[in-house]
Amino acid sequence: MNLEYYLAKKIRAEGGKKNFSAPIFRISIGAIALGLAVMLLTLSIVNGFKQEIVGKIAGISGHLNLNVYAGSSVYDEQAFDSQLPIIEEIRSMQAVEAATLTGRMGGIIKTTDYVQGALFKGVAPNYYPHFLEKELTQGQLPVFNDSTTSNEVLLSSALAQKLDLSVGDRFSVYFILDQVRARKFSVSGIFNNNLEDFDQLVYCDLKHIQKLKGWKENEAGSLEIILSQKDQMDRVAYQIDQKLGTFFLENQNMLQIETVEEQFPLFFNWISLFDLNTSIIISLMLLVAIINIISGLLIMILERTQLIGILKSMGAENRSIRKIFFYQGVHLTLKGLLIGNLIGLSLAFTQYYGKWLKLNPESYYVDAVPILLDPVQIIVLNLGAALVILASLWLPGLLVARISPSRAIRFS
Repeated sequence: MNLEYYLAKKIRAEGGKKNFSAPIFRISIGAIALGLAVMLLTLSIVNGFKQEIVGKIAGISGHLNLNVYAGSSVYDEQAFDSQLPIIEEIRSMQAVEAATLTGRMGGIIKTTDYVQGALFKGVAPNYYPHFLEKELTQGQLPVFNDSTTSNEVLLSSALAQKLDLSVGDRFSVYFILDQVRARKFSVSGIFNNNLEDFDQLVYCDLKHIQKLKGWKENEAGSLEIILSQKDQMDRVAYQIDQKLGTFFLENQNMLQIETVEEQFPLFFNWISLFDLNTSIIISLMLLVAIINIISGLLIMILERTQLIGILKSMGAENRSIRKIFFYQGVHLTLKGLLIGNLIGLSLAFTQYYGKWLKLNPESYYVDAVPILLDPVQIIVLNLGAALVILASLWLPGLLVARISPSRAIRFS
């Protein structure tokens, strides 16, 4: 039988009632449990924010965007032929779930009482509807087809409120080109994605943009690409970029592929701050847990000075005695990790299903704290925390070597 483990078990069994170290151990377990719970919640919340915000932005502009490299703004897009072979190659890629032709143009909406600028985004009949269906708050998505031009539009909720428009209302839009051109539209539906930068967005039939800009029927301003998995963005972008090579259009312009991160760097710079905060929180929680567990073991060693002296006088080596207290630390660590997992996962699941912790969507882009639990991250976090804490358990054991058997027995 393992003598060190047996002695550690005996000490643990008899030390819970009368020794000063008992409440210290409970504090140590509590510190580990609380630290792990906070780390689990931090990771799940950060993952949730990333998923929600990236999903919202990608739902509007695609994970990847193929457009003409001309250095112009979205209000002055350059057209390209949508029947180019490269377009079909992109659509047929395994990682590509959907690819929609779009065109954008600025316009001025005028109602009886209000005037407001807006960005009109024309989409093809096969546009990707899943994101918009989830964000739809009123009405229904407009239906576009190849044979006719639809006058139905999808309006952002912020724009609808500013203009006092509801589903079914009609309004006029003025597009300023070489001359002012007017169009009439009707509101088919209203969506809300809580992203202020897209408050002026209006979805319409791509044919309107083509006619207004003088594009041909097969021309578009961009190809928005939705991927089956967002973590494939960089890889797929690189593959498409390799396919494009030095391909030039007839007007000598080039096509370029952009990831959603390249299109909206400010959003992703803000998201990257989460990673820094997460690292700081995890480091602090681990430090608190380590300090508490080391303090507890040091107190236990001081309480068991007589036992250490007796064991040394009987020939026990320092390494063997250190193992006794190491086993104690392992027990406390595992118990703390178990309790921490129960607390952290319970709170995460409660928030995931109950949405009880609300947020201001104007500041955080979501109306409740988002949760995304990654099993791999949870396992890695538990293993990492356990290894770091257990590695620190050898530090209190250094005190064992400084205890003299004769003095320990004499002054006990």
